[in-house]
Amino acid sequence: MLGNANSHRHANAVLGSVLAWGIIGPVLVKYGECVGVPNVEEDDPDFWKWSEYTNYFTLDGLDGKSTPSPRYWLLWPGVLMMLCASMVELFIQYKVIWYGIKVAGRGAAASVHAVLQKRGRTVAFLARQAEKEIKAADDQVEDPALPHEQVPAWVWGCGLVGVIALTLAICESPCEPDPLPRCSAT
Repeated sequence: MLGNANSHRHANAVLGSVLAWGIIGPVLVKYGECVGVPNVEEDDPDFWKWSEYTNYFTLDGLDGKSTPSPRYWLLWPGVLMMLCASMVELFIQYKVIWYGIKVAGRGAAASVHAVLQKRGRTVAFLARQAEKEIKAADDQVEDPALPHEQVPAWVWGCGLVGVIALTLAICESPCEPDPLPRCSAT
């Protein structure tokens, strides 16, 4: 039963590949919108064996001056489909997202209200939001993990800071190829 539940996903992937590489790619090559590159250079001793084969799996054409490969042409529709699927997922989950925004706002209001109360001040709006936060806390679902089983904040916080620092270091390194290509004013 488990194999049947995911079989439509596998079929969609296979059909998408057949459509992209069996229909769209060859049509683009036939009409000259895409080109391939030879698998071997002319000075290669095995050129005679491989000269009739062409590689269409390059990302040539990124510079905007040469004719792109089918892989380059098919990359952007795939990226667009993933972006659209993500946006649809966000729109479908609007109730959960709105609830999260309300909870975060009430929590922030309750925190500010607590600080103001310590200083002997109060704001009516923040007091109402803090009261709603207290009532909402009674309806919350308990975390099934015990406190000693949860990951401490300092562990994931240090990991997050480390990953950000490492990412910034890699992106600013002078290695080739540049992970963040800069546009040159030419």
